[in-house]
Amino acid sequence: MIDDAPETTPQPSLRRDVQRNRAQLIDAARSLLAQHPQASMAAISEAAGLGRNTIYRHFPNRDAMIAAVRGDSSDASGPAEERDRLRPAGELANVSPTPMSVWDVLNKVAPFQLGVQIVAEAQRLPGVSAAALYLVDLDGLSLQRMAGPESFPKTLEIQLAVGPEIDRHAMPRVRADIQALMPAVSVAPLDLRGRAMGVLLVVGSDSPGLRELAQEAAAALAVAEQFTGVPGRVRRTRETSPAAELQQSLLPPRIVRIGGAMLAANLIPSDQAFGDWFDYTDDPEQSWLGILDMQGRGLRSTAISAAVMAAFRAARYREGATPATATHLMHETLLALSDHPPTASATIATWNSATSLLHWVTCGDNVPLLYDGDVQPLGKDAQPRLGAPEFPKQLRIQSRRLRPGERVLFVSDGITGRLDDVGGQPFGIDGVAAALRGRVISSAAEILRAIQDAALAHSIGPVTDDATLMVLAPNAPTDAPAV
Repeated sequence: MIDDAPETTPQPSLRRDVQRNRAQLIDAARSLLAQHPQASMAAISEAAGLGRNTIYRHFPNRDAMIAAVRGDSSDASGPAEERDRLRPAGELANVSPTPMSVWDVLNKVAPFQLGVQIVAEAQRLPGVSAAALYLVDLDGLSLQRMAGPESFPKTLEIQLAVGPEIDRHAMPRVRADIQALMPAVSVAPLDLRGRAMGVLLVVGSDSPGLRELAQEAAAALAVAEQFTGVPGRVRRTRETSPAAELQQSLLPPRIVRIGGAMLAANLIPSDQAFGDWFDYTDDPEQSWLGILDMQGRGLRSTAISAAVMAAFRAARYREGATPATATHLMHETLLALSDHPPTASATIATWNSATSLLHWVTCGDNVPLLYDGDVQPLGKDAQPRLGAPEFPKQLRIQSRRLRPGERVLFVSDGITGRLDDVGGQPFGIDGVAAALRGRVISSAAEILRAIQDAALAHSIGPVTDDATLMVLAPNAPTDAPAV
């Protein structure tokens, strides 16, 4: 066992050792507590390869240790990294060499070879005998091996992803499921901005460098995907139609931090397209959110829908833009595309985290829903659909100041209109409420998965319309200053 030297001399090498030991303890605790929730401080220090004096020097008691693992402290894996803000110059500099330089790997390795390079870097970590890289498939049903030896399974089934991403709250269960199948492996998420696009698995020592390598790998993969189709090929477990490829190319990440909130969104199926989309952006003044349900299906509907999304994005760049002006531009774009355009239902919203104000315009029948333990429609009745002859010149902007614990659900009729197999009854708002009733849910992604899974289970038949869902979950208030 190794103990920290007394922390009386602020030497750079000593500071790095202290930081390394802290990270090593947190990593060991995270892995051990996922398998043995009652693990003691002594067991955690032993798993980390450090002495008992060291663990108590960093964490005065077990509660403090657990808080660091959960991210309730200033540990980089938790909410501290989820408070987006400018940092003091120098704070973001690496205090020790990283296992892989993102700049070097992107400029010196062919993008299609990135997965192989990441596995090679993992295998040079101390104590590692084998490694494999996995990405989540587009439907969020499995992890697919991108690189690594065939001794690792080609596919690992999971049930906790949102599209091709895993929420950080779901990672302990994903890790436990993987280690139940492969007890000898250590699991490091490819984590970027609160969600993981896959995992790095290694056989051997779970060294602190593994987590750092996985973080660097996530950033490198996010950039490399602009230059190679290998990650996209790995994620696709079924053939996709041209319309589906167009649709997928438009969609932003499924799980994201925006100002003062977490956002989760998804659209299924991934291999066919019916013209729906969701979109968002996080700007200094406010965050923009949008969801659209286009009439029709196939390539024509999806192409028209793509042009309407472009109008939404163009509107956001304009001075003084509001949900009403953005919706009007979307309507005008739809009319310009055809003499007999399809119509669309849409909700366009802005979210101000400082005031907790949500402003929105809804056109069509898919009104937002408020979830605060119960589920109910939010605001007044909707206005005419985009593209409709009766579309008004003046749109009504609705507003609500969200209270702690309130979430907003933006749902397409592919969710609420899904019919059961017995009497043809729609899933409806009652189905949304039933999916959430009695659950202890802590994240936007968990809310989304609960609704999506219940809607799919409502019928054994195939999905015949885009099932699109977006969840806005404002952060809980805290007394701790965001510093």
